[in-house]
Order: sequence, then structure tokens, then C-alpha cells
Amino acid sequence: MNNNPIKHHWVPASYQFPFASRPNLSQARESFIWVLDVDSKKNREDKLENVFIKKNLYTIDIDGQKSYHIEESLAGIEGSYAELFSTTIAKLEPLSEEQRVMLAVFTAAMLLRTRKFESVLQRFYGELTGMSKQIAMSKGIKSKTVDQLEDLQKGILPKNLEYSLEPIANVLYKMSIVFLIASSKSYYISSDNPCFFYDPSAYKLPLFYQGVGLSNINTEVFMPLSPKISLLLTWHNVSGYLSIDNATVNEQNRMIVGHAAKQIISHSNKIKYIWFSKCPLQPRRILSIYFYRLKHIFLKHWINLKLKVKNNRRGR
Repeated sequence: MNNNPIKHHWVPASYQFPFASRPNLSQARESFIWVLDVDSKKNREDKLENVFIKKNLYTIDIDGQKSYHIEESLAGIEGSYAELFSTTIAKLEPLSEEQRVMLAVFTAAMLLRTRKFESVLQRFYGELTGMSKQIAMSKGIKSKTVDQLEDLQKGILPKNLEYSLEPIANVLYKMSIVFLIASSKSYYISSDNPCFFYDPSAYKLPLFYQGVGLSNINTEVFMPLSPKISLLLTWHNVSGYLSIDNATVNEQNRMIVGHAAKQIISHSNKIKYIWFSKCPLQPRRILSIYFYRLKHIFLKHWINLKLKVKNNRRGR
């Protein structure tokens, strides 16, 4: 009998369970959860075992032989996280050093395992392969590099997980851990791409410099963990469990929707349309964004004008 795991969740059922609308404590995968399509705004209630799943997503083919060790490793990480959440985080208790390591590993896996991240990898290596082909054709040669890149694109997600999980987890472990607790009148949703990082101050920089890296001092990693708790990793000196207001939760839910690929999940079938706003919900932040955009436009035109005047003087 073949017991190899071939149905793989890119958002694990153990992570989805706290968001369940009808939890089944004896068999978590039999629990129900609300799934909402971001574009159509249509929702359905489905079992966790059917949500965010694809056959052989993390299976690696080695000379015709199937390897399931990536999925088996992920299953071990998921089990450890589920215990960590239920015994410590859900009770708002402090984490031990061992638990901090476990949380860093789980968060790294959540950054690297989704279908949305797979599409990013495919696009990057596709462009790299295309450029390599053009160079090879211009020189009239057959490039081994092109063949290697095309081979790498097959099963890129599990291959990247295997090589990137440890270094990403090491970076995340060095960050401060903050758990945000939603107010009694608000709750968190999640999505098919629940873990993401961003720089909340990036809009202050010119567009060319707005790229975000995990090591940037202002970079934050965010992931909702349940309807009442979310995780924030930051380089700033803050930690512990912090209560936040309804407006902040709505803004964070807006970011969750913005980073989703296609679907969001929730314990409730209620929809707040402010979550789908393309602009921040705070008026002061909107004004600040437009101020810096206008500033960058002005500086760009001013520099171009100075260069034009300088070139005209040289031409005389």
C-alpha cells in the first residue's frame, strides 16, 4: 500500500484550524472554514482538507523516482507549530528560546511554500532563461546554462524550500517577536498567501529604492495566526503581546487581502468592503503618501531641468 503524501497544502490545515467556522477537535481536517474569492467576493464554506491543496506540490522527481521528503519535513514543522500555538501563543504566554526557533522555522516555511511565491520564482527563472537563450543564440552556441535553468524550473518550489529554509529562518530568529491582540470588536482574516514582509516607510523613498529586503532596518514580517492573534516580526526593540484597536486590525486585514493571490479565509462569512480598499484607511497616511510622491516628482523634474541647463551651457 502506498502511504506517500501526494495531496499537499500550501497553507497547512494546522495553520487554518484556528480560523475554522465549525472546528472538529478530533479530526482537524474535517473542520469547516469560510473561503472568499477576492475578485468575485463570492464565498463558500468548505472542509480544511479541500482548501489550498495541490497534488505533488512538494514532490521532487529524481531520475524518475519520487521523493516526498520535503512534504514530510513540512508536516513535522506544522505539527510542532500547532502544539506551540495551542499550548503557548493562544494562552498569551512567553516563548522559550526553543519555541522562538520553532516559530522562526515555521514562519520561514510559510514565506517560501505558497503558490504565489512559486509564481514569483517561475517568473524570475523564466526571465533568466529567456535572457540566457538570447545570449546563446547571438553567439550561435548551445548553452548548458539554459538546459540547467530549464531543469531547475521543474519543481522549483520544493527545490527552493530545501535550500532557502535554513538561511531565512536564521534571519527571522534574530528579529523581535510581537503578538498583536485584536480588540473585542474586531478579528483577523487570513489568505492563500498569509505570511508576507513589507517596509511601512518605503513610500518615503524614490521608487528605485523602494525594494524590500528582510535585513532592511524597517522591514516587518506579518502573519495572522487566529481571528484574535497575529504575528509581527520587527528589527525594532519591542516584544510581547500588545493589544491593538479596531482601526489597526482593519488596516492589517486590508494588507492581508492585498497580499492574497486569489482567496481569503475566515471563521465568519461576513465581509467588510474596507478590506478591499486600494488605499490605506487612515487619512493622514494617504496624505503622507501623496506628499512624498509629489516631492519625488518635483525632485525628478528639478534634477532634469538642472541637467538640461548644464548641457545647454556646455553646448555654447
